[in-house]
Amino acid sequence: MDLKNFMQRAFINAVVKGCSWYIAELPNLTAEIQNKIQSRSISQEQVDSLDARRVNLCAISNEQVLDYQVDSYGRFVGVKVYKCEYIRKNLLSPSVKRHTWRFYDLEKVITFSKDEVDGKPIKSDEEIYPQSTVKHGFGEVPILKLEFPVGLWIMNRVASAQKGHFIASANLDWSLSRSNFPTPVFKSVNGTPPTLGVGRWFTVDKSESFEYVAPPADSFETSAKRIEAKRIEIYRVTQQMAAGISNSAVIGRSADSKAIDQSSTEVCLQAYASFIKEAVERVFEMISNARGDAGLHFSIEGMNKFNSENLSTTITELKEALTVVTHSPSFAENVEKKIATLAFP
Repeated sequence: MDLKNFMQRAFINAVVKGCSWYIAELPNLTAEIQNKIQSRSISQEQVDSLDARRVNLCAISNEQVLDYQVDSYGRFVGVKVYKCEYIRKNLLSPSVKRHTWRFYDLEKVITFSKDEVDGKPIKSDEEIYPQSTVKHGFGEVPILKLEFPVGLWIMNRVASAQKGHFIASANLDWSLSRSNFPTPVFKSVNGTPPTLGVGRWFTVDKSESFEYVAPPADSFETSAKRIEAKRIEIYRVTQQMAAGISNSAVIGRSADSKAIDQSSTEVCLQAYASFIKEAVERVFEMISNARGDAGLHFSIEGMNKFNSENLSTTITELKEALTVVTHSPSFAENVEKKIATLAFP
């Protein structure tokens, strides 16, 4: 996938789990070729012919990162990554469960691997030897982390409200379903219920009675209000109050209150954008250094302004401003420019 889709997935994972991890990898070249590239003893044409400057970004789940260490500047000095997978040589061979551990430091990556034999798990005291030790060629730990502060970690704030909303909705759905299919109850004098006849009717004695028993409907309204309260709470947490109120609400909302909601959304988007731009910049810097372009520096710009203004509301406000400022041709010209700008997204 391209970098845009890659970072979109990293962003989604970060707002759900708090952070996203991804590894940069150079082609698996021999130690001799890597030393020649680092010492610049081969030409650039030879390097390009080996495809040695192509860097791959690989996303890893948060659970795969076992441990890491940083220096006083917050840069990684070591990361431990674990992966468990089922492999097989071909379609006819059985699958084998393989455990792989990789230890990354500033210069190299050490790989440990172990297969389970006959489905038996690996013993905790079993000694596992390194399979390979290679230089990764980055000059730094080739692992990047996109992390949001606690205030921007959405799932950490809406998880309990979302769970409560789900449970309340499920309970109400179950109650409504049970009310549509009430249970028949016979109140027989001698303990033997009457025999139901063919069709939709049956007879009971005068001293007997029959009725349907269903959950009481008094709690339905309370449950519905509780579900609506949970839904609004979720939108409030994520700074989306305007979207959380239904369009059929009796109480109208003023243009000022909508503008406040839109401005709060824009504040959050700008905060997320700052972290995303910094993460993309780190990707370019790391790849550039690994490719030997140490003299290049990158600056990721944009995403400073989001189109959150309501066109009809803004035009109305601008028209009211024209009734106040009536003797300024430049002001009228700027108002027309503003309307034209809003007309095109």
